Amino acid sequence: MPFLNPLLLKYCEGEIWMVGHDFTYHWTRHDEYIIVPEGYKTDLASVPNLVLPILVNDTGNIARPSVVHDYGYTHLRGSMTKRQVDLMFRDAMLEADVPRWRAYLAWTGVRLNLRAAFNWDKGDV
Repeated sequence: MPFLNPLLLKYCEGEIWMVGHDFTYHWTRHDEYIIVPEGYKTDLASVPNLVLPILVNDTGNIARPSVVHDYGYTHLRGSMTKRQVDLMFRDAMLEADVPRWRAYLAWTGVRLNLRAAFNWDKGDV
């Protein structure tokens, strides 16, 4: 099982959530353990409201992959490329039983995020 413990989120304000205890994801493709620490703040899936109903419904859980992806963008730069963090997101979505088409649609969206790609090396994502 790639998600080694439950994800506990506490609502902060607006669209911001805080991880309630360390959350560990085992990325099996690279045999890496990603530990998102207690207190980490995330906006979960930051997608346009028009697209959100397509990506999120009762059949898919993108919260866990989204937290890992956000953490990758903010804390794994230098040890991982944007491409790797995005691939980890796709793998995590598939492992979270998100329907394949939804996982690939979300992955395509993050791959096409030109602002993040442009700012990746600057450390400003």
